[in-house]
Amino acid sequence: MRSILLLPPLTLRGVAAQTDLTRHRHPQWRRHRHRGFGKEVIVDMGFNIGQDTAAYLELGYDVVAVEANPRLSAWANQSEPFKSALASSRLTLLNRLVVEKDSPRATIPFFMGSHTERSVPYSCYAPPCEEVQVPTISCDKLVVDYSPLYIKIDTDDKGDVACIDAILASMRQGAVPPKYISVEAAPRGLPSDKIKELAAAGYDSFKYMQGAKSKGGPLYHGAGSGPFGEFVFDQTTKYGWHDLKGILAEHRTGDLHMKHSSAWTHRASNEMLLAWRHSAGWPLN
Repeated sequence: MRSILLLPPLTLRGVAAQTDLTRHRHPQWRRHRHRGFGKEVIVDMGFNIGQDTAAYLELGYDVVAVEANPRLSAWANQSEPFKSALASSRLTLLNRLVVEKDSPRATIPFFMGSHTERSVPYSCYAPPCEEVQVPTISCDKLVVDYSPLYIKIDTDDKGDVACIDAILASMRQGAVPPKYISVEAAPRGLPSDKIKELAAAGYDSFKYMQGAKSKGGPLYHGAGSGPFGEFVFDQTTKYGWHDLKGILAEHRTGDLHMKHSSAWTHRASNEMLLAWRHSAGWPLN
């Protein structure tokens, strides 16, 4: 989880004013969406203060966001653009903690400190803490219930691996695989044997993205993780993809993006890539 100060309600405009979010109003993007992108659901696993969710909403996607911290979830319910998106059913916000598939624990104790980095599950990081019980969820349920185009996994190393395992288990039981997945903690949180397992399951194309402002690449909007899928800039492949051998030979940290073999293969045009750098209008229409 990123380290941030808790924000009072209705202050995301100030955050948005300092970031370069995406625009679904961009005409090239609208044409691109009608050709296959943007009509589906994205799962934002690790909502935090919602920069990524806000960008996905502006691009026209529906979003299922998962956030373990009850304070951040409560804040989002009262803050734009999330409040409007919740009311229109374009956003589903789940206050849940990611656990392993078939975990017997229906709730987990969550200890809220004075700062979000001190608000963690299982035990109090820095007293004083307020203890609450947070419901749990596993990623296979999200795949089965929402059939997402893309899942952004940003929890912690243990949660990331648990989420990948649950997604693979759901696929073995017949669930439609998400076309794109990203894991922020990779490669530390996603060992090479797990990458090989993903490749065997059809995720045979990979990219690394080193943060929202990749050296040598375009300056993406400063909101959260940045683009996904075809729009990710890899320092080695540019907008192309590594195969399994290529990604295992890389020794870099950063967000690991992967694409399933069933994904739409049309490459993004330069105009489409520019849509990720368009200024945002707030609140959302």
